[in-house]
Amino acid sequence: MTQKDTAPDWRRLVASLIDFGVIAVYISVLTVVSLLIRSALQLGFSPPTSVPAKLAGQALALGVLTLPVILYFALSESSRRQATIGKRRMSLRVTTASGERLSLGRSLLRSAVKFAPWELAHTALWQIPGQPFVSEPSVLNMAGFLVAMGLAAWYVVSLFVGSRRTPYDRIASTKVVARDTW
Repeated sequence: MTQKDTAPDWRRLVASLIDFGVIAVYISVLTVVSLLIRSALQLGFSPPTSVPAKLAGQALALGVLTLPVILYFALSESSRRQATIGKRRMSLRVTTASGERLSLGRSLLRSAVKFAPWELAHTALWQIPGQPFVSEPSVLNMAGFLVAMGLAAWYVVSLFVGSRRTPYDRIASTKVVARDTW
């Protein structure tokens, strides 16, 4: 696979920014809905401090935030258009390494690996001893954050070097290409 077989790196970055804008809107909606529910039920807010409360919070976040985002990417990229909103806007599509449309399974694998650093950072945050955003992270938490940041940086750098395929594209045997026609 040559560089000509993959989409220009700058277009993939812009597509990612657009898609992260979509995610930000989703997170905003989740936040407003959760605040409305807490207000309607007259629930106060206190950060979880016990291990079971933290695990429950992390499971809830995984279910209402991470999994829907993974599904957004997987369903969009295995669809007839083979692209998320950002990729469609930048005239890109995701294909198998041989240029075919992705199966849902392959697209789920690609998306899960793509968002693994994000979920690792969530885990490191949720498992801070004491209260997240209040207590000082442990060495293990900091290691989790550093690994997540390192993986994310590796993903971005891979767009500019070699075959310009990200680790999740390599693992799922996929590539992002310029869309010829709609």
